[in-house]
Amino acid sequence: MFKFGIFLLAIAAIFGLQWYFEATTTEGQCPGCGVLQRGSNTEPFNCGMCGLELEVKDGQFVRYMKSGQAPQTPFEQMRDFAKQAAETKPPPKASPKASSTGSKKSSSAEVVDVEECKRAFFGEEEDMAASGEESTGASRICILGAGPAGLGLALGIARRGFSGGVVVYDQAEDHETAARYNPDRSYTIDITGHGARALDYLGVTHRFDEQLIKFRGIRILPLGKEEPWTGPGWTGSRGDICRALLRECRENYPGKVKFVFGTTAEVQDAYTGTVVLKDGSGVLTKSFDLVVACDGAGSTARTKIMADVPGFKSEKASLTNFCTMIHFDQNTEELDPSWLYVLNIDPPAVAGAINGDGGPRDPKWFCQIGFRCKNEFKDVPDAIKYIKKTAPKVLRHVSDKELAAFAKRECVHIGRAVVCNTFNAGRLVLLGDAGNPFPPVGQGINAALESAMVLDQCLAAADSQGRDFGWAGAKFTETWLPEAHAVSWIAQRVESGNLWKMGLVVLAVLLRISVLSDAKKDDRKWSSVAEAAKARQALGFRVAHRLVQAAVLGLTFFAGYKIGKKRLEG
Repeated sequence: MFKFGIFLLAIAAIFGLQWYFEATTTEGQCPGCGVLQRGSNTEPFNCGMCGLELEVKDGQFVRYMKSGQAPQTPFEQMRDFAKQAAETKPPPKASPKASSTGSKKSSSAEVVDVEECKRAFFGEEEDMAASGEESTGASRICILGAGPAGLGLALGIARRGFSGGVVVYDQAEDHETAARYNPDRSYTIDITGHGARALDYLGVTHRFDEQLIKFRGIRILPLGKEEPWTGPGWTGSRGDICRALLRECRENYPGKVKFVFGTTAEVQDAYTGTVVLKDGSGVLTKSFDLVVACDGAGSTARTKIMADVPGFKSEKASLTNFCTMIHFDQNTEELDPSWLYVLNIDPPAVAGAINGDGGPRDPKWFCQIGFRCKNEFKDVPDAIKYIKKTAPKVLRHVSDKELAAFAKRECVHIGRAVVCNTFNAGRLVLLGDAGNPFPPVGQGINAALESAMVLDQCLAAADSQGRDFGWAGAKFTETWLPEAHAVSWIAQRVESGNLWKMGLVVLAVLLRISVLSDAKKDDRKWSSVAEAAKARQALGFRVAHRLVQAAVLGLTFFAGYKIGKKRLEG
């Protein structure tokens, strides 16, 4: 009987410790990586997955701030930035007009007027009409980068008949004459949902119907699953997409936008909109009323404002996603170019078609072979051995020549992500990958196009309400920031070698609740898709936790029953 009493006491201790644990900790999801875990209700702690310092507030995990006053909205951020700007010296080398209007300070540390905040944070906009300058004179808007985001914004502005000048700078060659794809880095890009909606807004879907391959869905061969796509959608290379947008702008809105290729443009001062331009003939410095940086994932504009703008912050993530491209050059008639083919899940291997030399009817096939780390093959047999192990179906579609090229090709890291706390500062706005780069999961081009649409809508709203470009930049941050953070979180659900994440991806596909599939739908915001996925994940964790509890409790009573029965029989 004594032993049985000790056993019951042990059971009571277990439940007592469980009660104490649940009373002093809270279960929640890390706002950085989305992983469900438990944390202390009274002390800050670090996320077990990404290391972000967290605390519990109102039953939820939030980033731990020593000051305890993290900004909640872009306009609260603007208020805090204005307070900090009031304590700093005016930006160096400011133009006379900018320095006379952009250095005003709040007169009170306790109460900050919203309009005064806007002036301190953005600088005041020049009213070209009031100053007697013609609106058709020098360019008022400068777009840095002629990628999908930059061209989408330029086309949107041109369609609205903007009266001021718009100029686009890009260091690369004109898309009309440049190569349509890079054989070492190009992969098939699919435009669906959010991107298709943006193209419809820009009035360019007819051109994509004519010039790109129509997208019908994804075939996931390892799972024997198909995910058909019934809405408008296309596949192509980055070069094909940019060429279609550029031609639409040039042919249907001639003279509305000036394109300058072969020129490097870097932001010198975000507050005054000063840009340094470099080409073969020399260096030139110009100022604009609005500078939109679309200079990609390695944005120099983002680096500049991170160094110069008080309060601007970014968080970086690096996933173990790497890839090398291989070209399919045989037996491609067995494949349908309107479908993407998933040939392996972890590490991912995805094949798709872009326009060949003869256009959509002459498809050229690429396959992205994934790796869990930076890889370099010793020789061709080593490359063949890897393909046999991960995606053997690839070998049917590649010749010895392509295998030899694949074995020598560079393995590229595609797992980098950056999340910013704002997309605007002074006269500068970060757009597309410049403000929100994330790993490719079929949403990069869609996010670039939709962000361009949202910024154009904010500029249109500013124009109709008599607001300045600074207001449009803040409105863009307020509107786009939740969506950008959400699509970045969605993209980071796929990580080569992470058995937990990839296991959830497979399970979600089998249950038809894949966050990657939901993200393609244009009738749902990415923020709502991410929240729904987090809720499903949290529910799954709770159910699993309860099942484990029930199993432990059942085993405990079963053991007690056996011990008691043995005692009675003895």
